[in-house]
Amino acid sequence: MNDKEIFTALFDAARQSNSAMGSVSSALVRDGEIIDIATSSGDTGRHAEDLLFEKLTERGIQILPSDVLYVTLVPCGKRTPGGKGEKYGDCTAKVLKTPIKKVIYASPDHQMKFSQERFESAGVSLIQSDDPEITREAGQIFVETLTDESYIQTRGSREL
Repeated sequence: MNDKEIFTALFDAARQSNSAMGSVSSALVRDGEIIDIATSSGDTGRHAEDLLFEKLTERGIQILPSDVLYVTLVPCGKRTPGGKGEKYGDCTAKVLKTPIKKVIYASPDHQMKFSQERFESAGVSLIQSDDPEITREAGQIFVETLTDESYIQTRGSREL
């Protein structure tokens, strides 16, 4: 599968998410094939990366250094203090606990600098898709599914 096909699968999954805090999806890709996909959960405030790693563990799938993490929105590097999912921690920390060395994301986040610095210092490549249509669609899905008013107020806007 190429990047466009992988992101299309992620967008299809994101559209099925129940997350009122902006739908995000992630996939573990090995040798160009999707191993598994997860989407963010509005019920718990858990992010897609956290849920993906949980699914992989439950299925007994070991993450390899050559695996690539694809995400529709750059992994969070800081959770909102007092926010619904704060107790789960940030996704950057979760990724850095795995052997993953490459993360490809579609759209940046308003707090991207927190992730970027940490990935860089850990030697993990953080790469944005160079396809503007993929970036646009990821941002559009996130904004359209962001309906939780208290979360919007905490962020300051619906924009990425």
